[in-house]
Amino acid sequence: MAAAASGSAATWRRPPLLPQVSPSVDARTRRLDDVIDELGMGVAQALIVLSGGGMLMLGGSLTMVFSVTNDAVAVELGAADTAKGALMSMVFVGMLFGTVIGGVMSDMVGRRLPFLCSILGATLATMVSATSRGLQALLIWRTCIGFFWGCSVPPWNAIAGEMTPAKTRIEIAAVAMLLYAVGAAYTAGALHMLQVPAEKLAWRELTIGFATQGFAVFALSYFALPESLRYLDYRGSRERAVSTLRWMRSFNGRPEVDVDVWRSSEPEVGDGFAPVFSRSLLTTTLTMCFMTFFLNLSYYGVVYALPQVLPSMDSGGSPFATLMVVSIVEVLGFVVSIPLCHKVTRRCALLIYLIGVGLATAAFIAVDCLLRSEGFSASASPLTMLLLVRLPVSASRLFQSLGWTVVYVYVTEVYPTSCRAFGGSVAVAVGRFGGIMAPLFFEWLLVVTGRATGFFVVLLIMAMLNVLFVEMLPVETKDRQLGDISEEARSLKLPSQK
Repeated sequence: MAAAASGSAATWRRPPLLPQVSPSVDARTRRLDDVIDELGMGVAQALIVLSGGGMLMLGGSLTMVFSVTNDAVAVELGAADTAKGALMSMVFVGMLFGTVIGGVMSDMVGRRLPFLCSILGATLATMVSATSRGLQALLIWRTCIGFFWGCSVPPWNAIAGEMTPAKTRIEIAAVAMLLYAVGAAYTAGALHMLQVPAEKLAWRELTIGFATQGFAVFALSYFALPESLRYLDYRGSRERAVSTLRWMRSFNGRPEVDVDVWRSSEPEVGDGFAPVFSRSLLTTTLTMCFMTFFLNLSYYGVVYALPQVLPSMDSGGSPFATLMVVSIVEVLGFVVSIPLCHKVTRRCALLIYLIGVGLATAAFIAVDCLLRSEGFSASASPLTMLLLVRLPVSASRLFQSLGWTVVYVYVTEVYPTSCRAFGGSVAVAVGRFGGIMAPLFFEWLLVVTGRATGFFVVLLIMAMLNVLFVEMLPVETKDRQLGDISEEARSLKLPSQK
């Protein structure tokens, strides 16, 4: 059936009511990827990125709320340190399962429906979680929140990559993730203005208040987010694909672009989910799994650790203010990642991210040791101590912004349409183990070593290991059409087969 649909797509002609214009040979050889490139960037992509970025902004805001209100929740519900760590870890447990389910559903029923359902589900689950009267109920609802958040990631990554010209995919990803940082930054700023200690924050009211943003995101996405063009092409829905292309042409102001004459960018027979674990892409899948694991462990581990580590470092200033500064730096990191990723290859960008995070982590460990020196603490000014803490933390977040952008764009680009959402979801789901482990691992190392720097030493070692794995990525995807990348990926052979 799919083959028949693809075959009919290849010989499609204009409907009789439309002008009968014989296309040139060049027009007849145009692929869907070429049409998307010709339509370029415009209002259509802006609406798409606001829909996906709105969900990420909601996630950044609520992640910040969960992190800084953890002590208040623990005090009210009587949670021990391990249970306190579980409050964040269960969010990532839910994200783990949600990411896989979201990836499978996105490749089966389309990208749009799973994304819309995930927004509404995450919003409602977050609001209901604020009514929990016991630790067990809150843990269950936190898992549900994570599940819906996880479901939103694969369809959004797929849409972002499939509706964008080849040379501007990095802009879409960076701007959307920038909105995640914006959500975290304005939430940290609002909490700082409250001037209330973390353990005394009204966590129920804050959770409900910040969760209401989800309804606005759902409304925008419902009216502004179309189904993915490449998914429609893959399923043989030619008429819907042309209709979406006309919508993009209208919003982007490109009336001269012919959106009716093009051939399919998809193979005659779909490969299903098989390419993700095929011999040609297995190395890529495993490498990106380890990459996303470290990315989640380092990012969410630091998000969880900073509100607890900063007061003990006695650097002066409000922990919330430091978190706000770090979030603003994260926004700048996403902005900087755009021109950088246009200058260098994806592999080079990954190396810059990993080496930068490693150096910043090493600097933070050195600063912690320095501040624990009685002689230095007594002689250094409060401003000096404040800068010593904020600079390495901010530098780490700057390079992590680059990491989020490049890693998530690469896992979207490297897999074919038949399994693009699922392939990305496998890597992202494994990454969620890092998010699950981060709070628990931090608390465990803190108990064992008595110092928070043990966690940062582990991050430094893992960053260096990731550098070695970058060279194992066989496909370079920068500025290439998705159809060309898929063809190269399918033709890859292992060294033993050459």
